[in-house]
Amino acid sequence: MMELLQKMSCWVCMHFKDGTVKCIHTTLNTDILAKYGASPREEHFFDLEHGVFVPFRRDAVEITVSEEKPKFEQEVLQFASRFI
Repeated sequence: MMELLQKMSCWVCMHFKDGTVKCIHTTLNTDILAKYGASPREEHFFDLEHGVFVPFRRDAVEITVSEEKPKFEQEVLQFASRFI
């Protein structure tokens, strides 16, 4: 997981017990982050889509990393994931 994030930008999804999912387009690659005017911050992901740091959630029951943007069955879930 970490190796992929250090090479390129990916989608990180944090899944929670209540069935909600928080997805972030992010990277740990310092060259890519620099293009966005950011640098790595401990315990955070930089959201490339929205230009903000998002804290790593330790209450996530599963974390997935994908090169492709995840597709949700319902568009409402996709919108709501931004606020979780």
